[in-house]
Amino acid sequence: MNRKIIDTIIICLLVVGIVAISGCTEKDNSGNGLNGEQEKNAGTDAHNVDTYDDDGIQDSRINTVPIVRSSPTEVTKTTPTTSTKGPDLEVTDVSAVGVRTVIAGSDYVPDINVDVVKVTFTVKNIGDEAVTEKFYTDVYVAESNTIEKVDTIYLGPNESFTKTVSFRATFASLRAKPVVVKVDADDTISELDEENNIKKAAAAIIS
Repeated sequence: MNRKIIDTIIICLLVVGIVAISGCTEKDNSGNGLNGEQEKNAGTDAHNVDTYDDDGIQDSRINTVPIVRSSPTEVTKTTPTTSTKGPDLEVTDVSAVGVRTVIAGSDYVPDINVDVVKVTFTVKNIGDEAVTEKFYTDVYVAESNTIEKVDTIYLGPNESFTKTVSFRATFASLRAKPVVVKVDADDTISELDEENNIKKAAAAIIS
């Protein structure tokens, strides 16, 4: 065989061998197919995991950083406090009597018979603070336009007063309707209980 041809074959074999050795070395260095930048990220980013397919192409990136959830805020409900101190006016007793009164006439005017109701009532401050403002107590026959007003300026804790008032009222109205006593009629006093300010009573008729 020609010496030149032999030399050419030897050179070709050497080139093929060198290429084969170079390919094996590159595969060993690449490991599982990660390039240098990916290896760097995989070694330094402890919270991320990269996944790749068989061809070494990145499929997805899964974030494994733990999610920190804050505890729900506790809401404390407060119950509104009700004041237990203050004045408290109460009508404790009512009595009423209807009487016929004769108003004397004159030589030219005959005597006149007038129906009158006498109402006696008691008001007490059952609270633990004094009433220092003026307040009124109304006395009347239910559904009547005639109202007797009694004013009071001061009433201390556990103090009471009793009054008697008289005003005209027909026997017919007294038989049909009760006498009403309403303390703090104008609602000027702030009280512990506003529901005990009224008391009613039927009038006894004395003819």
